[in-house]
Amino acid sequence: MNRVPFTENELRESLQKYKSHTKDLSARTLDVDSFWEEETQMLAEFPEIFQREECIPELKHLKCLTKWKWAGLWANYAHENSREKLQEVTSEAFQLTKDNPKPDDEAVRKQLDRLSDLTGISAATGTVLLTYWRPEVYTVMDERALSTLSSYDIWTGDTEANIDDYPQYIKLCRSISQEVGINLRDTDRALWSLGG
Repeated sequence: MNRVPFTENELRESLQKYKSHTKDLSARTLDVDSFWEEETQMLAEFPEIFQREECIPELKHLKCLTKWKWAGLWANYAHENSREKLQEVTSEAFQLTKDNPKPDDEAVRKQLDRLSDLTGISAATGTVLLTYWRPEVYTVMDERALSTLSSYDIWTGDTEANIDDYPQYIKLCRSISQEVGINLRDTDRALWSLGG
């Protein structure tokens, strides 16, 4: 990819819209007032915990992440996972690319496939777990962001999150992030907001 169709200002304005939108939403799990604060707090705390423990150690972490992605996911499905299964599955998935800053496509697909062994964890939610483990390497794959990329004719894959397309999505988001000068997570937030 030689040139992205977004300017830094366009993505920063979109990021501000994302921030405004999420500040108006109530937080789902943490003791904070807004969805924005919740996301910011999780991004500040969870990667350090998950990297130190080499897994997602507690169900409370999974609860926060699944409720952040979709409010009903915890209550309807994800609460069925045991702490032991959560630790085992996430440890195995994380070990596949633990020290690699640019994991190869097959390893990333294997990670998502392994994470899908957790009850209620789809490809989209698996990308959330990876993002909150290593936000400098992974980002959330969401249909709104995919829709944005598709509307700018720079995404030819499926417009729903899936295991096969995720490695290409990461590469595209990384390319946009580097060219525009906004970190990976903020790039994804801006793309999500542009898709609304």
